[in-house]
Amino acid sequence: MKEPHYLTEDPAADYARAIRGAKGFRQLLAAIKKWDTICGDAILRVERAKPGEWLMWRMAIKIAKRESSPPESVEIAMKDWGQVLMPAVMFRLSMVAQHYKAPWGTAYIRLVYLGKLKKNSRGYLEIQEDAYEKKPGRSSPRQKPS
Repeated sequence: MKEPHYLTEDPAADYARAIRGAKGFRQLLAAIKKWDTICGDAILRVERAKPGEWLMWRMAIKIAKRESSPPESVEIAMKDWGQVLMPAVMFRLSMVAQHYKAPWGTAYIRLVYLGKLKKNSRGYLEIQEDAYEKKPGRSSPRQKPS
């Protein structure tokens, strides 16, 4: 993935079209790798997929698209394939951009700058949960006064 600039659009819709169009795990992996920096969890899941799981993947897509799916089947599909349907970093970036009504690229640049997203050894961005914790000495609704 080329480095986003401040006005880069959210790639979620293009990503969804690309993964739905895949005809096998090789094509799915190739589609996901277009967004490799922000889709590390999806890449890792597809790399460890077994050939017999292709039908389960196709069913997960159908279940995710259908509003009338039983909750149990949605839960099973998301547990197994949720990180491919919406990678965690892509999801976090989309949520931050929406929350602050900022362009997706701006959210990307800002979260990387603040250290809330860091590259791992494979070059994929990971969410740094500890970066979301409050600094000592500052009051927070989660902290009780001492």
